[in-house]
Amino acid sequence: MTTDEALAIVDQVGAAQKKNRP
Repeated sequence: MTTDEALAIVDQVGAAQKKNRP
């Protein structure tokens, strides 16, 4: 896994968590 891939995953997870908050 490259650093760019890891950063992309972090961005996706962060966006999902923010979206789930009321």
